Amino acid sequence: MKNKIIAFLIVTPIAIAIGAYRLVHIVSDRHAKQTHTAYQGQLQALSAAGIPTQMAKLQDPLPPAARDAGPIFAQIDAELKAHPPTAGDKILVDGFKRHMPSPQEIADAHAAVIHQAHLLSLIHAAAARPQCDLRINWSNPDPVAVVFPRFAGIRQSTRVISVESFDLAHQGHFHEAIQNQALGFQLADHALSGKTTIAYLVALACNAITLEGMRKILYLSHGDPVAAQEIIDAIDSRYHPVKYSKALQTEITFDATEIEYLRSAGPLALFNSVDNPSHKKPEQVAMTTMGKAQWNTYLDDNGALILTTLRHNHDIADLPYPQSNPQLAASDAALDKASNSYSGRFRYMLTEVCLPPSRTSAAKKTTIDADARIVEISARLLIQKSKTHAFPTDLSALPHLPLDPFTEGPFHYRREGDGFVLYSTGEDGNFDGGTPARKPEKYQSMFRYPIPPYYTNPVTTP
Repeated sequence: MKNKIIAFLIVTPIAIAIGAYRLVHIVSDRHAKQTHTAYQGQLQALSAAGIPTQMAKLQDPLPPAARDAGPIFAQIDAELKAHPPTAGDKILVDGFKRHMPSPQEIADAHAAVIHQAHLLSLIHAAAARPQCDLRINWSNPDPVAVVFPRFAGIRQSTRVISVESFDLAHQGHFHEAIQNQALGFQLADHALSGKTTIAYLVALACNAITLEGMRKILYLSHGDPVAAQEIIDAIDSRYHPVKYSKALQTEITFDATEIEYLRSAGPLALFNSVDNPSHKKPEQVAMTTMGKAQWNTYLDDNGALILTTLRHNHDIADLPYPQSNPQLAASDAALDKASNSYSGRFRYMLTEVCLPPSRTSAAKKTTIDADARIVEISARLLIQKSKTHAFPTDLSALPHLPLDPFTEGPFHYRREGDGFVLYSTGEDGNFDGGTPARKPEKYQSMFRYPIPPYYTNPVTTP
């Protein structure tokens, strides 16, 4: 259903665009040759760079059965479908969000962990396996029809692990809680086996949930230096920053395959995956009048721009944020200029709907990386206090600290009463750490100690 919705969202504007394209862009032999040469040049450049242009080449050999978490995720989905969480157990898959749970939520979580023991055993089994194949049919000739069925279950599994870890920490079992919470990092790695931008975003979500769980354990441990050091060790050894370039490489392969599929299947193929072909809409009927030469030129024109843009973004995606962000912004601006011109609104509609939001996705990754380092440094500050009985006046007391990925400079730190606030200035460079009276936005990376009022109350203080 999700793929059908996505396909529908792509198809409707394209139908209008192609009808207009036929009116505003008369295909000449010269233009057809230019666009075809440009598109073929991009395909050749991709092949030279080792990037596949056929989706079937994304199919990896299956891992050994004893190492593969993929079949267990299928069992987890089946378990959630056969035995959906009851009202009392729902907190297990919903999680605690970005606040410390209430006494009632803590009690519900403890009962749910006991009641859903079978689900937990499956999740632990999946997290214990080092590899994962999600059984995605990369050989499907139509990429739009490819199904990605396991991502929701992986994300829910990460929430379950986080709730179970909090339950352990609440009972004072900090070592077990931290080791258990770190399993969320493995679930994030498993999500990445899906290869696409969706897989990338799910992995980011799993890492964010896991780091939020570590934050809660750090609060529950009340500055215990042993627990703080174990959190540092878990992040250092288990957290793997996600590489956006890998997702963009899959998007390149995905779009190149889709363009060639549409070339052979024709314009109506866009509709057949979501509609009954026997009940054609007026815009569908209009599309069938497009000649093959014009359709091919339309695909070449869009294909050249899609592959050029994706390849450029792929090459810069993993650069440090201060370098990648302005280049991705310029890439987005150039695409907007092309697609928002009078002819471009029709000419490049396919390009506009096919390209993922690269700048936004890169910023999300950087936020999660900043969160990881902030939790780690906060743990080091708590260890320092256990030794000196006071928090340092500045970060110079802690050598060899990780840098803020948004700036490649030090994180910002200040004392607040008997505690501190540690923060990144963030994507826009303007965040100042806020105050203990106001909850920060989700995208603002920071840690305040001792636990502020807004973190014990799920309602944001105005």
